[in-house]
Amino acid sequence: MAADAATNYGLVMASFSEQTKAAMRAVLPPAASLANPVDTIATATAATFGACLTAALVDPGVDAALAIYVGPSVMDVRAV
Repeated sequence: MAADAATNYGLVMASFSEQTKAAMRAVLPPAASLANPVDTIATATAATFGACLTAALVDPGVDAALAIYVGPSVMDVRAV
């Protein structure tokens, strides 16, 4: 069955709680996006990326996460 651009197959993006946003805000620079999907920006370290993923996964409104990391060549992408 072909899908058009408006079809989401029942997927609903979670809205993060204020506690989750605060946890992410504590480790992310101001330029990062706390909306879903989160944009940790290219300077995110393994620790920062992990902290944000952990914060998202413990949010009661989140059922699953898809982590995508495309880091710059100067970062240790294997650590992430």
